[in-house]
Amino acid sequence: MSFKSILKPTKEKIILDLLISMILIALSISLPQLGIQHLLSQMGLLEKIFNTLMSFIITLIIYYPLTTGLLYLYKIITKERHPYKKPEKLNKKDLAIALFFILILNPVSISLIYSAAVYLNNDIIHKPCGLEIIRFTDDSPAQSAGIRPGEVIIDINNNPIKTKEDFLSAIKNELPGKYIVVKTAAEDYRVKLAQDPITKKNIIGIVVKEKVC
Repeated sequence: MSFKSILKPTKEKIILDLLISMILIALSISLPQLGIQHLLSQMGLLEKIFNTLMSFIITLIIYYPLTTGLLYLYKIITKERHPYKKPEKLNKKDLAIALFFILILNPVSISLIYSAAVYLNNDIIHKPCGLEIIRFTDDSPAQSAGIRPGEVIIDINNNPIKTKEDFLSAIKNELPGKYIVVKTAAEDYRVKLAQDPITKKNIIGIVVKEKVC
C-alpha cells in the first residue's frame, strides 16, 4: 500500500468521514462554551445555512486523512476479513503514515496547532491593540448609542481593551441594563448592557475582530 492508496477514496472512508464531520459539527453547535450558538443567533437564515454548509465541507476535507488513518490501523489491528477488503500486510512506512494522520490530524492536535499559530501571530509577531467593530446585531445597544462600524474599541469603564477576552472580562460582572462607558479611537459612548437570551451573557450587540498593530 502506498501513500496515494491510503488516501484513495473508498465508500467506507467517505462514510466514516461524513460521520466524523457530522459529529464534530453537531458538538460545536451544541456546546455553548464554544460560542457558536451566539454567532449563529446573530445571522440570518441563509447566512446560517451557508456558514454551516461551508464548515461541514471544510471539516470533511480537514479530517479525511484522519479517517483513512483510522481505517488502515483498524484493518492492521483486527487482522480479519472485512466486507470491503482483505486486511493489508503490515508495512512500516504505511503504518507510520497512518499514525501520523491519527496523531497530528485529529481535532485536539489541530486545535492546539491553531491556538499556537494564533498566539504566535497575535502575541509575538503582532499584538492586539483593540476590537474593530465589523457589524451590529439586531436591536444593538452599541448601534443605538451611536457607535459606527469600523470604530475600534480600546477601553471600557477605564479597563484597556486589546483582545476579546479583555472585552468579555470588562462586561461580564456588570448588571444587564446598566450603562457602561465604551471608548473607541474616535470618541466615548454610553452604552446600555443587554443580555444574550441563549448564553445569558452580557452583550452590547456587536460583532468584532481583534485589531493587531
